[in-house]
Amino acid sequence: TGLVPGARGDWLVLDAHDDALLGLPPRHWLDGLVFSAPSRALQEVTVAGRCVVRQGRHVDDARLRAAFAQAMASLHGTAPS
Repeated sequence: TGLVPGARGDWLVLDAHDDALLGLPPRHWLDGLVFSAPSRALQEVTVAGRCVVRQGRHVDDARLRAAFAQAMASLHGTAPS
């Protein structure tokens, strides 16, 4: 096991100094991430070898925010801001 050529590469990088993780032992960091929103502890996420979160932001953040605003406006019958 581990990182080997041809294998799927998924991992994440956490900021151990983020408020969501302060005082928690590493074995409880997932709990801190789940129950302490909003958090910027997730600094980097890689899925199948492709970085999808960099410096705490999704690489398609602007596009995703615009699509979300459009969807919410459509649900509420308003124009997106």
